[in-house]
Amino acid sequence: MAGKNVAKRAYGGFLWLSGKLRDMINFIILSAVYFLGIGLTSVFAKLFGKRFLNVKKGRARSYWVKKPAYNEKKEDFLNQF
Repeated sequence: MAGKNVAKRAYGGFLWLSGKLRDMINFIILSAVYFLGIGLTSVFAKLFGKRFLNVKKGRARSYWVKKPAYNEKKEDFLNQF
């Protein structure tokens, strides 16, 4: 009876320790991926002057981009598939 209780406690301790270890490893790996992936992309984008969003600093009334009007007939949109 005493052996089963010790084994259950040891197994529970093992699960707790492995959970903490898993969380630490995930944090380290995901942080590295984030800072290397997003950080390097941001640095290279700034170096080459790339802007991913077409917005300027300052206040703007709207960031809506107007698209040109198309002169197509309704028949062009029928039976597309």
